[in-house]
Amino acid sequence: MSHLFNIKSVVLIALIILLFGLMVGQMIHVLLVATRKENRNPRGAVAYEALLLAHLLLACATVCSAYANHGALLFRMKMISFPIEPMMWVNAIALVLGLVLAFAYRRPIMTLELIVLATCTPPFIEAADINSWFIPVLDASFFLFRVSSSLTMDIKHRSSAITQLSIGEAVKKLPEGILCINRSGAIVLMNESMRSSLQALGLGTNLSEGSLIWAELAKRAAAGNHVRDTLLPEGIRLTVSPNETRLFIHDEVTLHHTLCERIMAIDVTVEEDLNERLHLANTELEESNRKLEQTLAQLEEAAAEEASLVMKTRVHDSIGQRMTILHHYLESDIDNPEITRSVSRLMHNITNDLARTSPEGKDELAALASAFALAGTNIHIEGTLPENPSSANALVGIIREAATNALKHGSAKNVYVRIAAKPSETNLAIFDDGTGASSTIIDGCGMPQMRRAAEVLGGTFEVNALTPFTISATIPHQGASS
Repeated sequence: MSHLFNIKSVVLIALIILLFGLMVGQMIHVLLVATRKENRNPRGAVAYEALLLAHLLLACATVCSAYANHGALLFRMKMISFPIEPMMWVNAIALVLGLVLAFAYRRPIMTLELIVLATCTPPFIEAADINSWFIPVLDASFFLFRVSSSLTMDIKHRSSAITQLSIGEAVKKLPEGILCINRSGAIVLMNESMRSSLQALGLGTNLSEGSLIWAELAKRAAAGNHVRDTLLPEGIRLTVSPNETRLFIHDEVTLHHTLCERIMAIDVTVEEDLNERLHLANTELEESNRKLEQTLAQLEEAAAEEASLVMKTRVHDSIGQRMTILHHYLESDIDNPEITRSVSRLMHNITNDLARTSPEGKDELAALASAFALAGTNIHIEGTLPENPSSANALVGIIREAATNALKHGSAKNVYVRIAAKPSETNLAIFDDGTGASSTIIDGCGMPQMRRAAEVLGGTFEVNALTPFTISATIPHQGASS
């Protein structure tokens, strides 16, 4: 390594300054690695980094000795000096340990620094001979990168590492309030959230007797000064401010090997707001259900009334018609066995007619004409009933009631029925040759029924008392009224 004496002084001075700085940086790195708690193999890593520190120390001493140019490379101390070349075997020890760590941790990235360490071992230095001057330059260049990157990683690791201080800061800034009280009642831990919550409730935060805090919180909840203040199985719910509600939970925890009473204050404002909205929605839903039940009951009652009215109408139509025919038959003194049998069948079929749910309009109209013919009243029909069953049955009902009234009150011999179909409606006109009616018509049971039969389907019903007595009805076709 005597060829180092041929290097210019300026270069040697630059190498001395650089290697000394790298040695200081590596020393800091060794201390940081040694103080890490999460290393998988701290002894091996620290030993390797310490050997690298020794390597930089030898490199710096070598360059200093070359700059002093005492004729030999010596590791000089105040009183004694040592030859440097035998001490270079320390680099071989670092090389072997580096190889072990590289294989153990599977880190091929260490290959370059192991090559640099190999160039600093005595066999390689001897083999380099006159070219050995480049070894300190290569060594300083590589370790400039290695030490600077290691320190950068140390700083990042230090800033992100979990320490006692970082845990304390995290607890201090937690949104949940935390309060710990030891067995003697002294407060040993209180974060800012708990402090602000207790202050908002009017409780002191510098209490020496912290064991009374939970009892005071329970007293506030029992007083019920706010709607949300209450005692719950899981804790105490209190309104801390108009916009904040907290749930205080009480349990025990071990802190620094001491059993302590712990009180936590959890912000449940959002949950309580949602619960109140849900309660309001449930209340509105219950009210809607109650109104719906009332509406259904009213509909059932209306349906029952409708069914009763329909049955009354059918009883009136069937019995009224037959009683009128029977009355006129008895007064006519007709002695015809065939007619007598027909009248008898007509009277016996009352029950069957009432039991029918949906009589056919055309068949009903034909039977109606035949029945009135037995009493000597002919029904003359012009036109045809509409295809819609509801419209046809409504018109048949009006014709039956009108014919019954014509026979009963007007002693009519002929009833004329005219059915005129139009694109959007069917018009019905009924008149007779009876005695007519007075100018004032009093609605009996029949008139309201005829009017209702037309109006239920969206139609109209009119009565003309002039001679001849005329009934007019209009039934819109299905879908036309909408």
